[in-house]
This record gives sequence, structure tokens and C-alpha cells, in this order.
Amino acid sequence: MKLKESMTEHHYRAELEQGASVLLERGNLPILRLLQEKCGAIHSAYFLSGYILADYRNFCILVNGQTICRGEITGEDIESFQKMSISEYKKKLKKSDQIKLEVALELSNGK
Repeated sequence: MKLKESMTEHHYRAELEQGASVLLERGNLPILRLLQEKCGAIHSAYFLSGYILADYRNFCILVNGQTICRGEITGEDIESFQKMSISEYKKKLKKSDQIKLEVALELSNGK
């Protein structure tokens, strides 16, 4: 899918950059620790979906531009974790989510 510099893409870019900042720069520790444990060094991480409550985290993150990681954490306990390929993840997406993934892939590649 080719991106067109639309308002939707600009919105997703800002949202993805803010989420990456929260995770990597401010250190969302439970999720970051889990990703480091399962994926090794984290160079980039973009939230594709999910939410964070006081003691519960549900997430789907593009890690290092190569792997999709999904999981749930309650407190410090990992309730579930799954890694999948980008192509496998794409099969389940509606168009708006495909656009968000493409923007995240661009950001991962430094564009």
C-alpha cells in the first residue's frame, strides 16, 4: 500500500510517535521489559492498538519494524503474549488499520 500524505496518515504519524515516546523515552516499564525479554534490543516500537489502565495493559506493537507483538499484562503478571509476522497481522486488518501499519513501518525505517 502506498501512502498519500493524507490527514489520516498525519494523525497516525503523530499518534505513533507519541506512543513510541511514552514507551521508549519515558519507559513504560512492564511492556518495555517484556518486549526486551522476548525480542532482545528494542530500537523502535510503535503502538498499533491497545490501551493502558491503572493495573492492566493490552497492546499490539510493531517492534523494530519486523515483528508484531501482542499481549496483556496485569500488574507485573504476563497474562498473554504472542509474536507474529507483519504479513500474518496484515491479513486481519481493515483498511484504516493497514494505513496505520504502513505509517508505523515508514517510521521504523526512519522516514
